[in-house]
Amino acid sequence: QVLAITDVPFSVSQSYETLKTKFKSIPGILDVSASMEIPTRPIKDQGMVKVSGVTEDEENLPSADIQIIDTNALDLLDIKLIAGEPLPQSIKNLDKTSDGVGAMTRYMLANRKAYLLNEKAVKLLGWQTADEAIGHEMSWSIGNLELAKGPIVGVISDFHQESLKTEIDPL
Repeated sequence: QVLAITDVPFSVSQSYETLKTKFKSIPGILDVSASMEIPTRPIKDQGMVKVSGVTEDEENLPSADIQIIDTNALDLLDIKLIAGEPLPQSIKNLDKTSDGVGAMTRYMLANRKAYLLNEKAVKLLGWQTADEAIGHEMSWSIGNLELAKGPIVGVISDFHQESLKTEIDPL
């Protein structure tokens, strides 16, 4: 059984690692993870994907949803990794300053990134197999916000982020 807590205040999310440790100390709680959006809720951030050596045409970049997740989210949500590796622990270093959106924006722009793609995104980018995507450098942008480049470290199986009635999007 998985319990999803939504609408967590920014001040609480800034202390996520402390909160995670406290929750995990409660008997019966096996694991704790975080994601930008919980499963069943639509992801509202669809942006342009740039992949070194693949998407050179700046005018016609493919678009995909983005889901920022904790490094253990795949295991907790039972999402299958079909190629590559899970997210490395080394990308976890959230800026602890607490000036709201500014701190989150700095985090999204400055910290090391590693990316996972779903099968739909792999096909969108023109690869025939999941293994072909591994190791390519990519970035993601929406409006004036461009996430730092980082390697594609893994490919996950397609899963329904939204309702079972909606088509699976590139992620």
